[in-house]
Amino acid sequence: MFAIPRVQRPISRLLWNVTGKEIGMLPMNFGSNLRQSMSASTSLQTFSRWPDRGTSRLTAHLEFINTLCEEPRFLGTLADQIRNSTYRKELAITGQVVLRKLRERADSDYLTTALAAAKSDDLSLLRSAAAGMWGITCEPASADDLKILDHLMLREDQYVRETVVRTLWTIGKHPSRTQDAISRILAISPGQDKKLAGTICDAFLYDRISPQNLSATQVDELLSNLLSVPDLDEHGITMFLGWTSEHARMP
Repeated sequence: MFAIPRVQRPISRLLWNVTGKEIGMLPMNFGSNLRQSMSASTSLQTFSRWPDRGTSRLTAHLEFINTLCEEPRFLGTLADQIRNSTYRKELAITGQVVLRKLRERADSDYLTTALAAAKSDDLSLLRSAAAGMWGITCEPASADDLKILDHLMLREDQYVRETVVRTLWTIGKHPSRTQDAISRILAISPGQDKKLAGTICDAFLYDRISPQNLSATQVDELLSNLLSVPDLDEHGITMFLGWTSEHARMP
């Protein structure tokens, strides 16, 4: 849960200002359900905190933005505004949709737009970018994907760091990127953050990255990262420690 900017005006009006055109002036092939979406989503509710992922209200807003971004010119305008920090602050949460669309289209602006968001001082845009990267499937991640994650993992925000770990454990399911993912996960030091430490251990549990892919050196590195955590009473931590005790490897 985290705060996002309060929205003061209907999103339809804000979005018209992105392209400078009213909805009636947009192409007829903009989307068969676009006018219904506009009618049903006349405004973003005033939020005091970021809703949980999966909340129907937030999902509806992002699906609406997703529909709008089917129009290449609209997507390009939003991406350009993110790169140049000229977007309306109320639209920071659209970053995740923009990045996913650019990635799906193998757009040449994907990397520069994502890096701009990853380096942003706007916490809502930064977190939205992290959420957008979490949508990567287990297909081989590109070099650009990894470069974006390398920048995101340097940020100190807890939500961003945890989301990067979750993204990496998805990426690491693909054999060609398993070690790329592992090396990055191990490079994230949890400090005294028990929850982050638990998320890091979670990466090697269940159907994520098999702990069997960890070398003895990597296991030692992960365990060393846990030394600074004052309280190890976290599900992921205890599960991973249980695994290490059962599968101890001799040097």
